[in-house]
Amino acid sequence: MKRIVLGVALLSTLACGGATPFRRENAQSADFGKKIEAEIDPAAGRWHDGRRVEVPADGSVIVKLKQTNPGAVLAVRVFGEGNVPIAQGDATKPVRADDLHQGSFWIVVSATTAQPTHITESIVFKPADPDAAQSAEKTQAGAKEVTDVDGSKLAGTVDYSAMKRTQFWKLIGIAGGSLQIHFNNGAPKGVTAEVMPPGAAAEPIDPVAGWKKDNAPAGDYFVHVFAIDAGDAAQYELAVKYDQGDPCANGGDSCHAESADDLKAPSDTKTGEVDYNKAKAYHWYKLTAAQKGRVTFSFKAQAKGSKVRAEVMPSVDADDGDRVVGSMSKDVEQGAAVLLRVSAPNRGDASKYTLTEVFQAANFINGKVVENDKHCGLTVQAGSNQGVRAGVGCTVVNSSGQPLGTAVVDQAFPNMSKVRMLGQCSMGGVEAVQIPAM
Repeated sequence: MKRIVLGVALLSTLACGGATPFRRENAQSADFGKKIEAEIDPAAGRWHDGRRVEVPADGSVIVKLKQTNPGAVLAVRVFGEGNVPIAQGDATKPVRADDLHQGSFWIVVSATTAQPTHITESIVFKPADPDAAQSAEKTQAGAKEVTDVDGSKLAGTVDYSAMKRTQFWKLIGIAGGSLQIHFNNGAPKGVTAEVMPPGAAAEPIDPVAGWKKDNAPAGDYFVHVFAIDAGDAAQYELAVKYDQGDPCANGGDSCHAESADDLKAPSDTKTGEVDYNKAKAYHWYKLTAAQKGRVTFSFKAQAKGSKVRAEVMPSVDADDGDRVVGSMSKDVEQGAAVLLRVSAPNRGDASKYTLTEVFQAANFINGKVVENDKHCGLTVQAGSNQGVRAGVGCTVVNSSGQPLGTAVVDQAFPNMSKVRMLGQCSMGGVEAVQIPAM
């Protein structure tokens, strides 16, 4: 940008049509954006009206003028530190001075005829960077986050000339359903807004009717509020209404109890993910007991501090169940079905998880471990004479009978058997193998 500076700095002798000269020091200080009322009356010696403004940053100054006497002919000049105007014009259209730097500037309105008139003057600053004084909210990355979306109010102030033109908001946790956003009492003059749905182009918010999406795609939504042009500034308030959609819209069949994934006996391990915001809030599992026994569930959410949980449910339509904290066991009758639900119960909850199930039959042959080769091989004191058969799945337990893992009978001899552990083979505390009685 350029700065025009000529020799005379303290005194301006600005004459127009032989009128009384105007002295620079007579200019009154003026604020950008405020209406200035003045009288031009050559008969009374008031040929000029001068104002001084302080430009805060690189940009432009725009002068707009209205007069009550259309017969008066007025000249408008913008000066820097010299006596030559850097922009000039008349009252018929705005006068604009561009490429200005920070500093003092003078706007002089002068009569070129002897006609008096009342004038209303507006001096506006248009910054080269209208968001230079704004915080991180001027970008999507720095948007103000809103997690409790329904009923929230997005309130703030935008001011183009104060270099705070833009403000972004981020609505977190939209999981389908209906989303509405509208200005309270209509959009303020000079302020507009738009909604940026996930993966889609921005959509304007009507200043009166607002914006609505009945089947809002799951994800985070950005709201972009901004002042339209130089001089535009206002406080605004946007109201948000959100009606939660189907939390299973993207969760597949197993998001519903009626289509629960089957768990196998004597053991099974499942990994998965639940995410409330992505409309896959639940995952159901079902174990059907072929015989009377006890089932043990172990559950771990991978996300640190996650509120995702697993519950053994009493029925398909129950709201809550017995929560699995680490692990829990439950006795089951032959033919009974055990339902387990993994859930991300609230907006923002999400995690990958691991679920392990181990079933111990009530009627079993208890084979004490007499040798553990630490490479998955166990030798136990129970064989074909006790009813052990090769190929049967079994449960590895500690001295208290708590399940540690699963195994399978590789070979059955009259009074002993060779058993191969499944999964983690180096675990400590292995004392016995429970083999279902055939």
